[in-house]
Amino acid sequence: MRYRNLTANEKELLERILNYPSKGNIPVVRLPNDELVEEIIPDGTLKFRTTESSKQWYYPVEARCMHDDQISVNAVVFVVEEEVSMLEILKADGSIPFRKPAAAEWEIIDLSR
Repeated sequence: MRYRNLTANEKELLERILNYPSKGNIPVVRLPNDELVEEIIPDGTLKFRTTESSKQWYYPVEARCMHDDQISVNAVVFVVEEEVSMLEILKADGSIPFRKPAAAEWEIIDLSR
């Protein structure tokens, strides 16, 4: 496993998702202290070094944007014990985004309602 530091753009996107004032009852979730990630899929899924647990759950706020080829891209966060465990960035057609959108380009979507 090769870990790298979270980029400023990735961190900003995660902070936008986690700090969104959700209408649902969502526990406070934090980024891991070391912010080291393993890139599972190039320009796609990032896995954090977190405590192993079977209690991983989907965070009910995500982000969506349109890619250059007009196919939507979703950023989904997974959590273990109130700590981000994975950031999954997937295009609707299953392909890998060839450009990482800037954090400001993402629309935040609250699915907790």
